[in-house]
Amino acid sequence: MLDENKEFNMKWTSALKGIKNMHSLSEVDKATLRNLSSILYTYELIVEEMNTKTRRLQQIASNEASNKVEALEYISQYCLSHQYELGMSIFYLAQQGYGNSISILNRSILENLINLSYLWLSEKINNSVLERNAWIEYYKAKFNSLHKGLTRFKKHREKRRETVHTPSVDPSKIKDLQEREQNFREKYPDFKNGKHIFWCKHPYLSDRARKVDDTKVFKNFLEKFYLEELYRTVYAMASDITHGSSSIIDAYLSQNNKKEVMFGGDYTTMTNCLQRSVVSLLASIIVLGEIYDISHEKLVSQLHHLGYNVS
Repeated sequence: MLDENKEFNMKWTSALKGIKNMHSLSEVDKATLRNLSSILYTYELIVEEMNTKTRRLQQIASNEASNKVEALEYISQYCLSHQYELGMSIFYLAQQGYGNSISILNRSILENLINLSYLWLSEKINNSVLERNAWIEYYKAKFNSLHKGLTRFKKHREKRRETVHTPSVDPSKIKDLQEREQNFREKYPDFKNGKHIFWCKHPYLSDRARKVDDTKVFKNFLEKFYLEELYRTVYAMASDITHGSSSIIDAYLSQNNKKEVMFGGDYTTMTNCLQRSVVSLLASIIVLGEIYDISHEKLVSQLHHLGYNVS
């Protein structure tokens, strides 16, 4: 994969030309957006080559050949698509100066990075890859919990003689939902978050970040990089904005003496948020490269060829 370095396509060339001419962006932010563009376009190249490989295998496979996708590859395909979409959203938000919104998306990017890294290294962490299968099966097993929550809400409103228009689950499907949850509990008895089912042994994201850091695998690629450090800073601060806590007051006040509420972008506070996006997305693409067996040297060469610069 990535046997030779690729140039930006016309879409990205045009976008970068527009950014270069934006007077509202600082030179630092323009350089960071160039780095972000290099990462996002490399995501596109990975997807393109993965799809080409899949089509080629399908052409030569016999009718009896298995089409089963290995669990980690299946998970990584979701994470790749999700990280790319979040990164593209940040790319457009940055051009308008919406640093706080970027911070919220950074939180999602980091959570995906921690979970993907944990699942990638699950055998090293827990001597088992069972959590990968649990991750895939978890969303169906959780439907019963959603059903129970909606049922409690409707009963509460009906006691007050109020009408709720959200339809209930088809009664014929309730048993199936209950069985899925029960089967999950029996199959993965050690994976819990309190009384609730979960997809791994460590229900707290901070614990999963620490478990990954303890393997020291990232030290092979990024010196002085700790997922837990990003969790304690990027994730924690963004959570305050996401959940609407009182700490968001300063985030939306101007820094002048009048302390006026801002409406619109604020380029002065965006730089750090944008740089944090690049760090997490870079780490994500490194993990994906390891999963897809892409040479780290070729991956770095492609990024540098596109203009990625850490200085």
